[in-house]
Amino acid sequence: YQEKRKPSISPFYDRETDLLFLGYKDTVTAFSNDLKLVRRISPLNGLQVGANVLAIQKDQDGFYWFAGGRGLARYDWESNKLYSYSESNGRFNGDGSWVIHNDYYKRTWFGTKQGIYWYDNNVDSVKKLAAEEISGSVNLLGSIDSTWLIVSQPHGIYLMDLQKYHKSGKVEL
Repeated sequence: YQEKRKPSISPFYDRETDLLFLGYKDTVTAFSNDLKLVRRISPLNGLQVGANVLAIQKDQDGFYWFAGGRGLARYDWESNKLYSYSESNGRFNGDGSWVIHNDYYKRTWFGTKQGIYWYDNNVDSVKKLAAEEISGSVNLLGSIDSTWLIVSQPHGIYLMDLQKYHKSGKVEL
């Protein structure tokens, strides 16, 4: 689907609400199942993630996450409110993100140029995973049930033991 000849870079379908989200140049649009525009989220609403919205995901609390080359935004559909995560507000010290993944334990992960970050709901900020081996560009995040977080980088693929990490906070690759 293209809107006014703007290519959609990041699609996301929410099965619970039956909405299709499309991210493109500094904007996210939400469409009903018959492709009628339901809502537009843009810099007019405060969306500031960079030139393009590169990834969209919904977390366990029902918030939508929008990632771009310069930051992250968490969006509350009900209140139509955006929460920004960037270096300038101290809630995210990364240089943007292009991958978002929710694991078995309902933690939201972000792949960035500087490694992996995760959302800490207790302090409402995005924190870096301390693992030197995966401190470079992360191109893909995924998981295998409750056991492994899959991390792809240009120089290799890693499996992180999710069970061990969630029990002890220790990273084992």
